[in-house]
Amino acid sequence: MAKKTQNNSEEQQDFYDFLNQVPKEERDMLESMGVSSFEDLLGLSVMLGIDPDKMQQFSEEHGDDVLPSIEEVMFDDNDPAGEFFRTFKNMTGTEMEETDDDSPFALPDRIMFDDEPANAYHLRIKLNNAPVPIWREVEVPSNISLAFFAFVVLDAMGWENEHLHQFMNKDTIYKNSVCAKHDQKMFGDFMSGRRTLVSDDYSLSTIFKGKGDRISFEYDFGDSWNHDIWLKGVRKYEDDEKPTLKILKGKGACPPEDCGGVGGYAYLLELHEKKRKTAEDKERLQWYDIDRYYDPEELDIDGIEENLNDLWLDATS
Repeated sequence: MAKKTQNNSEEQQDFYDFLNQVPKEERDMLESMGVSSFEDLLGLSVMLGIDPDKMQQFSEEHGDDVLPSIEEVMFDDNDPAGEFFRTFKNMTGTEMEETDDDSPFALPDRIMFDDEPANAYHLRIKLNNAPVPIWREVEVPSNISLAFFAFVVLDAMGWENEHLHQFMNKDTIYKNSVCAKHDQKMFGDFMSGRRTLVSDDYSLSTIFKGKGDRISFEYDFGDSWNHDIWLKGVRKYEDDEKPTLKILKGKGACPPEDCGGVGGYAYLLELHEKKRKTAEDKERLQWYDIDRYYDPEELDIDGIEENLNDLWLDATS
């Protein structure tokens, strides 16, 4: 059983190594559809009508030392991965080019709902199933948009906003306007079985109506960092108090990006604690900037506060 688990871990790492060689545009396409393994890629290729035998051969051949280069993946007409991406783009009818006005990573236009009274929301953000406790508590205005609050979550946790994200509440998914538009154009609600709403159109007060109300937040659909967010308290702003973003407290360093989710992070921490590390162990840790002094429980509250202040200024300027 241990050997099977190790093989599964190695196969998963092979897939992440493959993704790292794929251009960001195509990587985001895969992540937006929940593709997190070669098996997922194979299943999606069948749905797109690509020869499954070719994709099966592709998934079997691309292992530790046979990873395709970007040129092989994207520009070889005979490569099944290249066929996959071309078919995907033809199906969607778009190259998903990012401009300042049409990027899933840009700050949303609508930050606050001026027709709503602003209260101070005390929210707790917890990274689920992390190998060490990782959480933050923030105070934010209740009338900011859910789309903007996503950036608060990213900055508070320490994520770099290099991947797509979404909120989930029971049978509803909330995505920013760019991603929601592409989802509806490509699949409607077929893929998830849930309805998709535009997070720009909803304020926090429409989601969190009372103490204890919750919503889930997923960042990076490949690594699938899932967070639980709930309302701990509400207070009224003082007459001379201006609404802003605050980090109240927290615990735990943010995991490295693209490390394979909570399982991959747990594995990195195991390597970090090993007394006798192999050259491969050291190389992997170095790749993720985990040195001998790395402390998974360390948290730079001042740095988070500065980032939130900058975020608020950028949004309101």
